Amino acid sequence: MARHFILSLLFFSFLTCAVSSLSAQASESAQSLLDEATALAQQAENVETDAERLLLYEEAKRQLNLILRSYPESRIATQIVLGLPLEREIKNEIEKLREEKKTSGTFAPAKVPSPNKLVAMAIELITDVENEGDETMALSDIASAQAAMGNWAATINIMNNKVSEENLDDAIAYFVNLKNLDGDYESAVFLLDQIAGDPEDKINGFLSIAGEQASKGHGKDASSTFSRAIDLARKLPSGSTRANEFVQIALVQFNAKDTVSAKNTIELAKEELENSSFSESELKDLLFDMASVQASYMEPPAAKKTLEQILQSFSIEQFTDEDIINLARVYSKLGDFESAFVLLEKEADPANREDILEEIAMGHSENHQFEKALSLAATIENKYGAYNVYRSIIQDQLDASILDDVFAISDLIQDPYYKDQALWQISDKYLEEGQWELAIETANRMSDSDYRHYILWDVAVEQARIGRTVEAHSTLQQVDDAVYQAYALADFAAFHAKAGNTVAAIHTIEAAYQMLEGVEDPFFRISLLTKIAEVLSVN
Repeated sequence: MARHFILSLLFFSFLTCAVSSLSAQASESAQSLLDEATALAQQAENVETDAERLLLYEEAKRQLNLILRSYPESRIATQIVLGLPLEREIKNEIEKLREEKKTSGTFAPAKVPSPNKLVAMAIELITDVENEGDETMALSDIASAQAAMGNWAATINIMNNKVSEENLDDAIAYFVNLKNLDGDYESAVFLLDQIAGDPEDKINGFLSIAGEQASKGHGKDASSTFSRAIDLARKLPSGSTRANEFVQIALVQFNAKDTVSAKNTIELAKEELENSSFSESELKDLLFDMASVQASYMEPPAAKKTLEQILQSFSIEQFTDEDIINLARVYSKLGDFESAFVLLEKEADPANREDILEEIAMGHSENHQFEKALSLAATIENKYGAYNVYRSIIQDQLDASILDDVFAISDLIQDPYYKDQALWQISDKYLEEGQWELAIETANRMSDSDYRHYILWDVAVEQARIGRTVEAHSTLQQVDDAVYQAYALADFAAFHAKAGNTVAAIHTIEAAYQMLEGVEDPFFRISLLTKIAEVLSVN
């Protein structure tokens, strides 16, 4: 204790000597910050709620910290170090209020209802949602908010009893997507374990989660989620269904760059081929799917072996039109364009010829023969078929980080809807690489305002996530849709809260809540209410 006191005196003596050299402006600035901290502390004594009180005390403490950082030689900084009464009072109040917050449950801004109240408001609006698809998504939003609040019984009840059986697969997919966007993979996995959904829908859900986990660098978690999907697939009653699901799982594993696991999963499909009975059509479909996956992911020898099995087991005369197209797809992926063109020349039906030509063009693209792919695409009359090829070329170029021609290729797409889809691919690549200006430029090329707003919202949220708050707000100013603006503000608030900036978090979530006044559609009101409830629950 004596040593600490002596060191404090020496420190005080040092700082006192330094004060004389301070400029008058620095002294005034330090005093100004102290006056502001004092005013905030006095204001905190008179507010009604602990939430507001904590907010004001934290801001006062921030002002005192700013004095220490900006004017460490000042007399005021010395007083703070030695224990300024105001500083001690603020520190004690913050500790007390934080402890009360910890033991009292959910902490919410005074101007925003509690998460429970927000969800109750959302539930009241369900009967006003007219479209059945919107109702399914709205119920999933409510279920997601309940999960964030830790009320899993309510979440499971909504999914199992409120959503119609025929829409449950859509609800599962939507819920999983919501949680993937939030990075809340654990909740999504937990829900899939609990609901009484169709096993194949649940497998798709697990694959969606695993793909997201892998893309975000959570390889170990992705492996665990893939294992859940495989375990479910093993329990399916039909051998052909089990084999098909194994192939689909392997496809996602390949996309996730987990080649070893994908090959192991393909082996599970092969075991089913050996040990289960298949109808002729089931066997052909499975073998074609397997060959296509193997050909796409650097396993040409395995793909050729599977293709030989197809051609040995069935004659061309037994092939349906779809089988011929599948065969052309595998040939093209393998780069055997000569065999693919033989199939094209033998085909008389114009629609089937276009489908085969589409597969050949995409095969050239996959093999990075882009000029040939573009040349073939120009001969395809079906606009959707041509769009598929252009989209594939753009995606293959993006995957290879070849960005010089992507806008020129998107300009070849005449249909506005399909062109916007292609531009979305491009903007996602720029967003992934942190090239905000190019992502925004891409968004501004879109004809559909919803797509444009979504991309701008995505850019703003990503900027806020990494702490580029000024840029995030600048991007958000380009969005003239209240729903997207409010959604972005809710995300901003979550990032502020995680960074410990309670003041900004509360002001921002209050601004998001106030924007509800401009949203009349009940579906979007539900979506915003539940979004805000989630942010408040997890922070």
